Amino acid sequence: MQEFLFILLLLSISRGQYTNWTKLGVDEEYGSYLDSTSDLYKELFQTRPYQRDLSPVYSKQPKNSSAFNRPPLNVSITLSFVKIFELDPQKQTMTALIEFVQQWKDVRLAWDREDFDDVEMIWVKYDTIWIPEYSMIDLSSYNEAWPDYRRPARLTSDGAVYLDSMAVATLSCLMDLGTFPFDTQTCPIAFALNTYSVNQITMEGVLFPDFDYSKLSGNGEWELRNITKEMIRVPSDIAALDLLFFNLHLKREPNFYLYVIVLPCFLLTLLSVIGMFWTENNKDEQLTKLSIGLTSMMSMTIFVQMVSEQIPRTSTFPLLGE
Repeated sequence: MQEFLFILLLLSISRGQYTNWTKLGVDEEYGSYLDSTSDLYKELFQTRPYQRDLSPVYSKQPKNSSAFNRPPLNVSITLSFVKIFELDPQKQTMTALIEFVQQWKDVRLAWDREDFDDVEMIWVKYDTIWIPEYSMIDLSSYNEAWPDYRRPARLTSDGAVYLDSMAVATLSCLMDLGTFPFDTQTCPIAFALNTYSVNQITMEGVLFPDFDYSKLSGNGEWELRNITKEMIRVPSDIAALDLLFFNLHLKREPNFYLYVIVLPCFLLTLLSVIGMFWTENNKDEQLTKLSIGLTSMMSMTIFVQMVSEQIPRTSTFPLLGE
């Protein structure tokens, strides 16, 4: 009996004095919720021996086998938004605003809802919890769109953690411009978990179920037609590595090049042919026809220069050049 009373005393001391929220103009239900979430936070990050610098990944191997006897930790990456800013054919890069959500389960952050007034989820600062060491690969720049202090993580009672990230990234995108300006390109957004092997952490890609591709149409020149996902396992003597690819299938809108380059070139060539060969060749008009031909050649040179500025210097000659 004395031990039971002692435990109750410890619990009362650990939970502390509750605030009288009604005096502050807060209704009783919301005040009770604030007290419950405060108790929950103390339980998760003060009472428990939780260390955010310590990984929950299980790495212990059985003595008689080289395989792990527990399923690996699963990290799910959901691509929720993409906005194309620019595709640079010269540098073979794509710049885009990318929003994605990471989800994993850390049992150290689970709780019993009945002990905390049926609280199902809370939000905490992202730097208070352990986060998998993921990275985007094949990129030249990566700038977070949100400052660190505005990145909360969502915790649910079963230990699931949800972390939303948004960044402006410039990624490698190899382009085939043989059918320029009627070309379609596939640009990947690739993720990798470099620190752990596939026996310890696995990765899963998820596409946001309510993708509206009409609203993710890019920058006007490019239309986002579809997004597909692909998993590739890279074998290694030390530890295999999983790579997650979200492939963006883009189609170029050719109207600008048709109206600015193709149509003027066609009209200029037609007028030059008519001006040079419509009448019979006589000596008095030869100089005039020669000047028409030279003017046409100089104009065509300017249009060719416009085309060359839009495509990389590769062995593939674009359809527009032909």
